[in-house]
Amino acid sequence: MKTFLASAALYLSLITSWAAAAEFGHYRSLLLSGNLAQLEAEQQRINQGFVAGETSWWEYYQAFDGLWFEKDFDTDTHSAVAAVVAEWESKQSLSPYELLNLGVFYYEKGRHARGGKWANETRQQQMERMWQHYQRADKYLRGAIDRDSTLIQAYRTLINIYKNLPSAKAEPLVQAYVAKALEQRGDNYIIWHVVLHSQKPRWGGSYAQMTDTLSEIAALFADNSADLDMLNGMIAADQADMLIRKKRFDEAASLIESHEESGYPQLYVEKIQLARERKDYGGCRETAEYVLRYYPYDYYAMKSLGICSKALNDWHTARDAFYHYAQYKGRAAWQLYSLGKAYLQLHDYEKAYPLLKASIVYDPEYRKYAAKMIARIEQEHPDKTRMTLTDLGL
Repeated sequence: MKTFLASAALYLSLITSWAAAAEFGHYRSLLLSGNLAQLEAEQQRINQGFVAGETSWWEYYQAFDGLWFEKDFDTDTHSAVAAVVAEWESKQSLSPYELLNLGVFYYEKGRHARGGKWANETRQQQMERMWQHYQRADKYLRGAIDRDSTLIQAYRTLINIYKNLPSAKAEPLVQAYVAKALEQRGDNYIIWHVVLHSQKPRWGGSYAQMTDTLSEIAALFADNSADLDMLNGMIAADQADMLIRKKRFDEAASLIESHEESGYPQLYVEKIQLARERKDYGGCRETAEYVLRYYPYDYYAMKSLGICSKALNDWHTARDAFYHYAQYKGRAAWQLYSLGKAYLQLHDYEKAYPLLKASIVYDPEYRKYAAKMIARIEQEHPDKTRMTLTDLGL
């Protein structure tokens, strides 16, 4: 059985990257606390470091993808986020990073309005709402590039927007922004990743097209083989995803095992699914932890880490995973109950109590799971019933 750390070089690169990783929610906390100058300074440092080849792509993703949480797009009522967006939009002159962040916000808003189903399963009304937000995003992102041509996240997001257009319109726009982004850095994992993603069969491309692209760009990564290896894992990851959707689990497992030395994190997301299907909770936990070192905001990996750690009675890991999941996804019965139960198992009754109570508020069906636990706390620890979800940062 192959292991995650297939080489000493990969191991050393991971140690370095983990040490440099920001705390979960760091950039978002700067946003919501009003430390916008510090946020911009840190994002600028990360962007410049990536362009110079001194900062990893996964540190870059954290600085820009970790700004907005999934719960921000469930409704329009997240007042703290709305206040920052309104503050930026009210300004007469915006910095490149303010324009960039506004553009990404409206891109995410549009993506969420569309939903995650296949195009032929998506209502026209959803597509129209998506494009309303994308048009706004497009304006901000192009404005950001006009003021600072090094903004890799702006190019990445514009390419993601334009790939939703009919191919005849999309191709020249995508090619133009890919070329501009590559002027900043040729071995640009972030840009090549979005290019390869747009070439998947589900987007009208083919695995042959992806293979050709990987062959053509290999020379650009002559001094960056680890990133190229990961990009080479993209085809297998997509194939494994399709096999899992068809419940061809043994074929998917064989495919993943034969390609996992690429280190591509999305391939390991597919491996999490297989581990859960087979009730391999130890493998699930290990794989989820690997994914989260690269994609700390991957909520499927967060959720899986919590579920599989719970099955192993590893309640400390389950608690942390469920807490991050609740932070990211927002208030709903399942995550509140799961986190509350983890706190209860760790005898932290004060934190368990409001979570268990709230799970019933969000879904009365959870009364059959939570009621006895709530009654136990009220009877045995009446002094531990005063904390609220807000006190918990949720």
